[in-house]
Amino acid sequence: MPGFEDKIRSGVYETKLLYKDNREAYREDQRNLTHQFYADAEEFVIQSGVPQQYAAKVVSRAWSNGHSCGFSEVLNCLYNLIEIFT
Repeated sequence: MPGFEDKIRSGVYETKLLYKDNREAYREDQRNLTHQFYADAEEFVIQSGVPQQYAAKVVSRAWSNGHSCGFSEVLNCLYNLIEIFT
């Protein structure tokens, strides 16, 4: 099973649907993939040494700081935040 970082690099969290074909389906699929990203990211930060009670906040902060540049940038933000705890 691929790890969180591998999933980001391989585009697992990006919808394969075309926006122009069906906007509602595209949005729903991307929303579901984003929820899966959040869940996987929380698990990743906990496994990286962040206490569970802070995991959601760390992921939220990384998302706020990096999502406009893509999932890879969110991962970079996660690395920086995880560093504070380890």
